[in-house]
Amino acid sequence: MRGDNEGGLVSSLGTVNRRPAWIEGSLNYNGGNRANWDVTMHIEKGPLFTYAGSSAKIFKCPSDKANVKVGGEIRPKGTQ
Repeated sequence: MRGDNEGGLVSSLGTVNRRPAWIEGSLNYNGGNRANWDVTMHIEKGPLFTYAGSSAKIFKCPSDKANVKVGGEIRPKGTQ
């Protein structure tokens, strides 16, 4: 059984030396990029999600007011 990431740290540069990236994907302003607005895409699958109390809200800066338009609807980037 694999424990707590086998005691290793996560990587900030993608998978390095078998260490998983802290998060996958990338954000932009394209409404077709689900990573911009769907937390199930990468945030909930990331190795730090359970340590965040399974809350996506800590992954977004409170001062970040960026939005993305998805199918005519304006949504906040990164936490919906």
